[in-house]
Amino acid sequence: MSESKKNKTKIEKLKEEKKVVEEELAKAEKKQEQIEQQLQRAENRADFLKDNERRRRTHRLVIKGAIVEDIAPCLKNCSDQEFYNLMDEIFSLPQVQGLIMTQKENTQEEEQNG
Repeated sequence: MSESKKNKTKIEKLKEEKKVVEEELAKAEKKQEQIEQQLQRAENRADFLKDNERRRRTHRLVIKGAIVEDIAPCLKNCSDQEFYNLMDEIFSLPQVQGLIMTQKENTQEEEQNG
C-alpha cells in the first residue's frame, strides 16, 4: 500500500474515532443535564418542604400566642423580656412542671394508640 493510501486510511480511522468520541460526549452531556435537572427538582422539593414546615411552625406559634393573650389580656402590653421572664417563672413552678409532664405522657399515649 502506498504512503498516500495509508495516510487516507489513518485519517478515515481518526475521523471515525472522532465521530464516536463526539457521540459519547453528546450522550454524556445529555446525561449530565438530566442529572442536573433531577438534582434541581430534589432541591426544590426540599426547599418546599422546609418552607412548609416553617409556615406550619409560624402558624402554630401565632395560634398559641393568641391563646395566651386571650387568657391573660394584660400580657399584650408587656415587653418581650418581661413576657419571657414571666413564662420562665411560670414554667419553673413544680405544679406547672407536673402538668407539662402529664400532658406529655397523654400525648405520647395518644400517638402510640393511634
